[in-house]
Amino acid sequence: MKTSVMTLVVAPICVLLAGCGGGGGGDSASGLGGAAGSAGSGTTVGSAPVTSVPVTSVPVATDPATSPVASGGPVVPIESAITALYTINRNFRRTETASGTADVYVFSRDFTVGAATTIENLVAGSVDITGSVIKNGALLTTSGQTDYFLTAPYRLISRKFSGNPLYLVASNQQALPATGKSGDTGKFYDAVTYDSSAKVNVVSTSTQTWAITPDTDTSVTFCIVSTTSIPQLAGTTSKSDCYKIGTNGTVTSVAFLLPN
Repeated sequence: MKTSVMTLVVAPICVLLAGCGGGGGGDSASGLGGAAGSAGSGTTVGSAPVTSVPVTSVPVATDPATSPVASGGPVVPIESAITALYTINRNFRRTETASGTADVYVFSRDFTVGAATTIENLVAGSVDITGSVIKNGALLTTSGQTDYFLTAPYRLISRKFSGNPLYLVASNQQALPATGKSGDTGKFYDAVTYDSSAKVNVVSTSTQTWAITPDTDTSVTFCIVSTTSIPQLAGTTSKSDCYKIGTNGTVTSVAFLLPN
C-alpha cells in the first residue's frame, strides 16, 4: 500500500519533501528536491508547500560501485550538513495532487532531537524520526524510528523502530568527507537488523554507501544507498535517502527513494 501510493504521486519512485526551519544558515524552505532522510536542521515547526523544483528532478540513486555519476560542479560541506540533520529539530512537508486524479496527499517527516543515552556501550545522541502520509484528509500510513549516533564525525550506532521490536546495529562506520562534489562516492557503514534488542536472531544485513550527483550551480544531491539482504530470501533490495545540500551547508529538502 505504501509503495503504490508513493509511486502514484511522484515519479520515478520517490517522495520529496521540503524542509521547514532555519538550520545551517540559509534556505529554510526552498525547493523540493533531494534532502534530509535522517534528521533535521532548524528549529521552526511548521509546514510550507514548495513547488519551485519539479518533483521528478531528483535522480534515482544507484549503487555507486556499479553506476558512476557525472563529476564536477560545486563543492559543498557534507559531514557537517549530515550532522546538523541529526542534532537540530526539523520538519518536512509536501502537499501533492496525484496526476490525473483529485486525490490530495500530504507527506511529512519530522525530526525531534532526544536526550543522550547509553546504547551499545556508548553514550550516544538520539533523534526521533516520524513520518506520515495523509490522503484527502485521512491518515493513510505512519512510520517511526529512533536513531542513536555519535558526532565529530557523525556515526550511526543503532536504530530502534516504532511499533515493532526490530533493532539495528551499525558497524564498520567510515567518516563522511568534510566536503564533496558530484561524482564522489564512498562506503558509509554496514548494519545488522535483529528481531529484538537481545540480538539473537538476524532479520537482515545491509551495506550503506553514498554518492553525490548534480543538482544546481550551488547545490548537489547527496544520496545514502542501502543494499539489504534477508537470509530467508534470495537476492537483495536497495533504497535511497537523498539530501539536497547547498554550498552554505544547508540541507533544504529530502527525497525518499523506495526499495526496488
